[in-house]
Amino acid sequence: MNFSEYLQNRQEHLKLKSAAEHYRYLGGKKKLGIGVRYFQQISSGVKHPTAHLLAAIFDQVDTNDKRIIIVAFFRAIFNPPNKAQNLLLDYIENHLTPAIEGATSSVWDKSNVFTFLNDEQLEFLNSQPAALRCYQKTTLLEKVKKTDLNISELLLEKLISLKLLTTHSDMIIPTNNTFRIPTYANSGSSLVRAGNDLISKILSLYFARDGHPNQEVHFRIQLVTKTAGERILEQLRNFNKWVQSLATEADPDEKDLIPVIFYGVTKIMDMKEL
Repeated sequence: MNFSEYLQNRQEHLKLKSAAEHYRYLGGKKKLGIGVRYFQQISSGVKHPTAHLLAAIFDQVDTNDKRIIIVAFFRAIFNPPNKAQNLLLDYIENHLTPAIEGATSSVWDKSNVFTFLNDEQLEFLNSQPAALRCYQKTTLLEKVKKTDLNISELLLEKLISLKLLTTHSDMIIPTNNTFRIPTYANSGSSLVRAGNDLISKILSLYFARDGHPNQEVHFRIQLVTKTAGERILEQLRNFNKWVQSLATEADPDEKDLIPVIFYGVTKIMDMKEL
């Protein structure tokens, strides 16, 4: 689909009778930076779209259309494309990912007090799978009926005494603290080791060892250049931030929410480690 086709489809979808009406709907010259006649020629495919027009429409279209409109713009600009332009078009089409709207208020940006899990908490969670599952479920859903948790009274009392969870009436809820797992960037080696063990324990709770249609597992160990290795590490960090941006607060009235576990590991190794 090129840009003119996109405009025509959008005009039809909005039930607008003409390109001129579409032009006024989009904000006219003040918003689009071009006259109605020029817009009509772009809509009919006679003229190429302008970057100003792309930016103005991009600001108004649905999230699902953002990739479509960028690809359509470059297809219209490079029509017909030469060899170099084809390379650019191929790059845009193959590497520009569809947008997904993040949550309006991320659960990671809440004003709770953030603190790191301590030695005692880590040791307990690492040694008690039932307690770890209870803690993960309650933290994710924000409140769970006590009767819905498959856990002994003794383990639940320990979770409460460690200030990992608390109670409210017949509900189990997280404490006001939001706990983070210690990492290499902020903690000593013993805490980091226990934190990495905890991540492995969490993964083992939910990982389908026999496989699952909704589970993807990919593994590579290979030789690459140092620059490529650093890029792989950077890409994983960026992808993690994107995944994190999609987090949505638990809402019992929202039936579309599903739990997802994401686990990523990339390590640039030394030859001596092989």
